[in-house]
Amino acid sequence: MAKVDINIIKEWFRNLKKPNQDQFWAWLDSFRHKDDKIPMEDVTNLTQTLTKKADLVGGVVPPHQLPFMIAGNEVLEIGSITATHNRVSIAVHESGSNKVRIDGQILVRDFPDSFLFTSVTAGSKFLRVVAKNATGLFFLKEGIESGEPQEPSLDAGELHVRLILITPEGNVIDPEMLTGFKEKAEDNWKKTYVFSSTTLTLEKSDVRTRFLITRTFLSGVDPVDPIYNVRGIRLTDKSREIEFLIKNDTPENVFLQQNGTVDWLVGFSEDYTLKPGTWIFAKYNKTTDKLDILKVGTSESMTVVVTDNTLKGSGNVGNPLGLSDLKNAEIAGKVDKTATPTQSIASAVAIGQMTADEKLHVNGRVKANSIVLTENIGTPVPWELGRKDGVVGYADASGVWRSLASLVLEHDVLGVRVEATISGSYAIDLKAGSHFALTATAPTAVSFANMIATNRTCSLTMTLTGSLITLPSWLEADPYSDNPDALKVREYSIVIKRGGSSPLGRFSVVNK
Repeated sequence: MAKVDINIIKEWFRNLKKPNQDQFWAWLDSFRHKDDKIPMEDVTNLTQTLTKKADLVGGVVPPHQLPFMIAGNEVLEIGSITATHNRVSIAVHESGSNKVRIDGQILVRDFPDSFLFTSVTAGSKFLRVVAKNATGLFFLKEGIESGEPQEPSLDAGELHVRLILITPEGNVIDPEMLTGFKEKAEDNWKKTYVFSSTTLTLEKSDVRTRFLITRTFLSGVDPVDPIYNVRGIRLTDKSREIEFLIKNDTPENVFLQQNGTVDWLVGFSEDYTLKPGTWIFAKYNKTTDKLDILKVGTSESMTVVVTDNTLKGSGNVGNPLGLSDLKNAEIAGKVDKTATPTQSIASAVAIGQMTADEKLHVNGRVKANSIVLTENIGTPVPWELGRKDGVVGYADASGVWRSLASLVLEHDVLGVRVEATISGSYAIDLKAGSHFALTATAPTAVSFANMIATNRTCSLTMTLTGSLITLPSWLEADPYSDNPDALKVREYSIVIKRGGSSPLGRFSVVNK
């Protein structure tokens, strides 16, 4: 029987109706039995869906059959990328390998990479780290140095990994990215190789002012008794007083010379021998057209050099400042020294003034990591701070020694417990503690010693056992407090306030 519309079948089976045999059979013939096979043409859009399926070619799905995000090119995992003045290094990712996806295929390299490039002299240039499906995986593309450098192009099949801008000041990695970072090439030192006579060169566009003097050997042979002379610095910009740091990184002495006869060549204001491992701090003086040596030193010490009729330190470890020759002279400015001192000054020293009332007299603030207080300060003088009889304290304006706690906390000696047996009368010392455990063997009148002098509040507690006590009349009972009970332990909470010429206060029995 032919298929019947489902709405007609519903009318046959309404309530109280009696479908006949033909209607029952038409209902069954209108639906599929589980034993019936479903033809492919009866499945909606089956043919169109099958045309979109991915096919394996050699066990790999062709890239053109992958979704866009999977088939795209991207960096999955890459280690840190660093750069010096002539080398780019790629470390291995913490997962154990660097991974990229190119045309849907994941490529892996388990080894670090290092690439050399030509360092810049005055201009700038771009470098681009790329990945491509070739042996080595990662490659470096080098641009051309110029005042306005251009980024190296990205060729077909290459994946961009990192962009680096090389400048005389340092290398900027990925300047267009928020996750980029900046590294200085060799801490911004300009390396200079010395021969028998050398000139340090600083171009007008060069922002580096640190010279690292390094020796070099002709034909790989170490010369016998080498003589290294630096005639001066070739300055192409004399419009400003530039400061320089020059370090001798050779095992030999380097002689800094005064002569500067060549145009743009500035010599030093005096001949100076720069010993191995030492450095000088110099400044170009436009008035004299010379380089004034301001400071000399090593990684352990530094000597202040003053040329105008004032002491000049030798720079030796044993005499960093020539302090044995310093008498009645005022030092203006700061003296920095990190080496262990090797000399002692017997007389008093004044800083910021010409006279000293103590061993060290400073007119101004003193800054230090810590101060160690020794025992036995002697007879206290007004406002002296130190240790006396094992107590850290101070002397007031009259020279009376007081504990530091009384200065900082006044009468709130928090956490200090005082125990005493009382009878007849007892004075609670407000400077002695903040909790008093008292045992009364007889009725006792309680008073307070060292009453607060300022307009402030003092809080303390008192635990009392034994006989009844009598408190001062100005110390009133809290309205909701229990009355004292001679037969039980009383816990008092006492608050005292200095108000005018006489104190005010209240107490309460907090438990019993």
